[in-house]
Amino acid sequence: MTADERVLILYDRRANAGAAWALRRAATARGANAHVRFLGTDRPGAGDAFAEVVEELVDVDVVVAFTSSSALTSPAAHVTVAHGGRVVTMTGADERMLTHGAIEADFTELAPTCELFAAKVTDAVEAEVQSANGTKIRMSLRGRSGVPNPPGRPRAGVFRAPYAGVVVAPVENSVDGTIVVDVSTSFGQVDSPVTILLEHGRVVAVTGGAAAQQIERMLADTDDPLSGTVGVVGFGMNPAASVCGVISQDVAMAGTGHLSLGPNRGIGGASDGHAYVELVYAQPTLFLNGAKVMRDGAIADL
Repeated sequence: MTADERVLILYDRRANAGAAWALRRAATARGANAHVRFLGTDRPGAGDAFAEVVEELVDVDVVVAFTSSSALTSPAAHVTVAHGGRVVTMTGADERMLTHGAIEADFTELAPTCELFAAKVTDAVEAEVQSANGTKIRMSLRGRSGVPNPPGRPRAGVFRAPYAGVVVAPVENSVDGTIVVDVSTSFGQVDSPVTILLEHGRVVAVTGGAAAQQIERMLADTDDPLSGTVGVVGFGMNPAASVCGVISQDVAMAGTGHLSLGPNRGIGGASDGHAYVELVYAQPTLFLNGAKVMRDGAIADL
């Protein structure tokens, strides 16, 4: 953020109020015109929180979102991008996370790797992801682009912090297989692995401990006809991140993969689903067009 930029800071859980107001103080000290808004949804999977302030998004240069739904997949958040602005999403971050942990990574150094890996994803038409714990999913990437975060150079767009990695919106009805979630979900760290069966891009079964029950309840409690649709597949590459039960930190960790259920139109997909949950698993092995480009979370030579 620079002097005279118009900054809108959003949060929808009271636990994130400290981070929102701390950032406002820092932005104001740098000469920015910063404002804070509480959106009030206060729960994971509540849909597109940004739709509530879509008219305001036209008139700002920077949006920073401490919201339970990720701006990355929000069509409303992309209104700012369409007007040349930047949107940074920090789902679940508290005040300490603004200065410690994953945020301390050298994002300038990580950006070229993210860009190169995203290019490989963009060039692929099919992908398969496996893990030692039992994940095995296949999907089509035809016509879809890998999205690097951070980008190699500053530009308008929607980005995650402290995320470093690559995401892609797979062809929605193409995702089949099993994902074993052994790290965390949007609700926190898992007490035991959660096994999710996917058919034609939709969740058809969820088994496991307490985390599985939370996912099942969220999917059952929504009237969203697209509930349980796979929206995003991604791979974390931030070496300074570690598992702490806060989803914006957990998805960033190098050596992990993540999959989200919910919308993906914001990154080139075709799903407008509202129910949103992220699922993180360890040590993915990724094949693109049959070639192994990642093994147990480590990227092959680019």
